[in-house]
Amino acid sequence: MKKRHLRAIAIDDEPLALQIIEAFCERMGNIDLKTFTNANNGIAAARMEHPNVLLLDIDLGKTNGVDLARQLPHDIGVVFTTAYSEFAIDGFELDAVDYLEKPFPFSRFQDAMRRVARRANQNELLDKNAITVKANYQNVVIPFDDIIYLEALDNYVCLHLTANRQVTTQTTLTSLLMQLPEALFLRIHKSFVVARRKIERYTRRQVFMLDLKQPLPIGRSYAKAFNDILTQNAVHP
Repeated sequence: MKKRHLRAIAIDDEPLALQIIEAFCERMGNIDLKTFTNANNGIAAARMEHPNVLLLDIDLGKTNGVDLARQLPHDIGVVFTTAYSEFAIDGFELDAVDYLEKPFPFSRFQDAMRRVARRANQNELLDKNAITVKANYQNVVIPFDDIIYLEALDNYVCLHLTANRQVTTQTTLTSLLMQLPEALFLRIHKSFVVARRKIERYTRRQVFMLDLKQPLPIGRSYAKAFNDILTQNAVHP
């Protein structure tokens, strides 16, 4: 699989720390990096250029990196870098992509960039507002809002849509799920993925969807994650 190309900005008041990040980016080979020792200049560049990731030191002398991150658009992935682990909680409260405690090895940096790439992919999916599938030798564009749930049928997936429509495409449920934004869709069973917005109510074993008479089953291995996610997002039975 081709690696996603990322645009990155790094802000740190220690030039040596920036040199290490530069070396790691060159080693990965798919990251365009700009570095700043001046926090205000770096934040200004981030606002203007909207990079995929901002590598941000928390302890910037008189400036606090967490406070700076609060000023950024939410679609910029922030990876905090600092030598002080006590700042980690503050960082994650801002929905940071990752937190790297100095000195961090290349493998740990690589993991963080993979998380950034995954989030960037999800943001792009949300921006598209639709998925394109092949059905009857044609490309069919299906808006996310039209999907009620997806059902696995051997080597096919049936997309159950609003107004009692269905589209069947030759693929796997796992493959199709990778093309859908996590914020909008949730797997509840080895054979079913549901649209979160179309959930009317649920129990521990079943999900009742809008415009459907029959509930969908919740697989035993998916039950805990399902309940945890919906509880966190305040979807009530």
